[in-house]
Amino acid sequence: MNLRISRVTLGILASLAVIAPRAWGKTDATCLTGNDPAVINDASQIAALRGVVEAACPCDVFDGKRRDYVRCVTREIHDAVAGGGLRARCKSRVTRAFRQSSCGRKSELHMLPCIQTSAAGKVRCRILKTEACLSKPGRYERVACSEYVNCVDAGDDNGDYIIDRFDSGACIATPTPTSSSTATPTTTPTPTATVTATDTLPPTATTTATDIPTPTATVTATVCQNSGIIIPHVDVNTDDDLQSPPLPPDPAASLCRPQTNLAGGCALNPLDGSVTNVFDARATIDQSMCPGDPPPSYHWEIFRPPGLGSSVYTSSGISGYDGPVLTILPSSLPALQGTTAGQDVFWRVGLTITSNVPGHYESTQVFFRFDYQQSVLTLTMSTDCQRIGHLQDPECTIEAINGLPANEPT
Repeated sequence: MNLRISRVTLGILASLAVIAPRAWGKTDATCLTGNDPAVINDASQIAALRGVVEAACPCDVFDGKRRDYVRCVTREIHDAVAGGGLRARCKSRVTRAFRQSSCGRKSELHMLPCIQTSAAGKVRCRILKTEACLSKPGRYERVACSEYVNCVDAGDDNGDYIIDRFDSGACIATPTPTSSSTATPTTTPTPTATVTATDTLPPTATTTATDIPTPTATVTATVCQNSGIIIPHVDVNTDDDLQSPPLPPDPAASLCRPQTNLAGGCALNPLDGSVTNVFDARATIDQSMCPGDPPPSYHWEIFRPPGLGSSVYTSSGISGYDGPVLTILPSSLPALQGTTAGQDVFWRVGLTITSNVPGHYESTQVFFRFDYQQSVLTLTMSTDCQRIGHLQDPECTIEAINGLPANEPT
């Protein structure tokens, strides 16, 4: 067999030979690995954060409350990044690690970390029911790690907080109990000496002790004088396929294009229009709040892409416009591929967050962009329902009813 190498192939190989050393020589700023000096603190920061999360979001408290557990964990991770306790580079990796957990699942489901190794050697971990963690000979092997609740604890051999081909594919052995637990108790003398000693004290000693003034300093109340910006945080589809785009003042928010109602915004993965999609901003922090202060207010808007005009889109299938959680029911938006939207097929979701703390009425605004897929609501159906409330002659069909104008108060 003749092996012929074209000039193009040789040119590509020559280019790689020049470029590769430069790429390898660049500072690697990934989490836990690389030659960035900041990496040295990642392991200790993650360990400290785990202690905080386990104290603030104890697993057994959230039985059957998966969304609440994920929200609690996400809030603690966000606070750690905002406060400098965790590098932004580690945020997504740590978030994924906590999500790969049985915490928040109903205990009667008996879910656990299940490590799978494919025939090709690919290693991954999922949280599955015990009866579902079974091998398929010739395709993959699975092992159930019943001693753990987190995938990273169960199978992360090399400590990079990722389950992949660099791990063994087996459950990490749990530490055996130390011999200190079996130590025989020593007999300690009973404190009889203190009993006899009290008999020798003069009876007036107890009365003089009561004359000592009580510390009144603890009674003085501290005045809350918080002052700070609003730190937005939005989770999309927390229960299914979590997306947590970086938002200002997160340093990684520079990855978002300039945010306006006609362009830019923080890019999301495509949203499946055949299921319910949820934007949850309840983890937002108003740094100017003190105990008893009112929480911030929220206002959501959905904008068409420039090719369809910049007007705000409303729908009865979309709820929560004036609350922290925006819910988009199936087929509430039409998919825009192949329409007059042209190359820009992205819907824009804008969120305005306003502080209600007296004297700190500040607002911040963030935008997201996403394409909407698998919707049965066409652009024509949507336009007719929005404009005149019916489709051709009949009222909007069940499939298109979500296109009717919203009746929520604004």
